[in-house]
Amino acid sequence: MASESGIVVYSGTREGSTTRTNYGDTIVIDHTPEAGKDERHIYTLYAHLERRNVYEGHGARKGEKIGISGNSGMVAFYKNLKQGFHLHFEVIDSQTELNWGYGWPTGNRQDPMDYLGRVTIIEYSFIAFGEKMNMV
Repeated sequence: MASESGIVVYSGTREGSTTRTNYGDTIVIDHTPEAGKDERHIYTLYAHLERRNVYEGHGARKGEKIGISGNSGMVAFYKNLKQGFHLHFEVIDSQTELNWGYGWPTGNRQDPMDYLGRVTIIEYSFIAFGEKMNMV
């Protein structure tokens, strides 16, 4: 689920391999789309998804189902193992707009609790590949 409203600036696949992990199916939302190119932008990144339900340019609403957690990009995924399902979640607070089509930020990652406050975990009964999966 989208943590806050914003614009989807990346919805795609970052490939890994049988020996090296990557983000797999990933969504990035800009929560400050009105900010200029050289102004502060706050992004959330959701990775290792089983399925992406949104596309670049989509206006995501807080609480909207944007995808399903999975293990894409993980070594287990490329070995066709049905294990390691999880959500990789990041908050990125950048002093400038980032270009998600050309590389990934190595800095600016923040503690999500500083941005989200009180968090409630919600389990959903979604069965895929014989395992319970959590909705993102």
